[in-house]
Amino acid sequence: MYTPSVIFLQKMWYMWASIFSPIPYGDPYIAFVALFFVLIGFSALILNINFHRTSMKKYSKNEDRLKTWCKVMNIY
Repeated sequence: MYTPSVIFLQKMWYMWASIFSPIPYGDPYIAFVALFFVLIGFSALILNINFHRTSMKKYSKNEDRLKTWCKVMNIY
């Protein structure tokens, strides 16, 4: 079980790093930095989606949402 998962991770890393191979020193270094930024972006996206879902649960009725939208947009 351990060996197939390690082989899979290695193949995935080689595919990811091959995208950056035309860039000088891009194969290991820029690929790692880009992977780091992609992971940060996905985690931020997941946290924003989760925050949006929890914030939308606070509204019990649609008219509450409408009142809040009118206040934000300065429509009275």
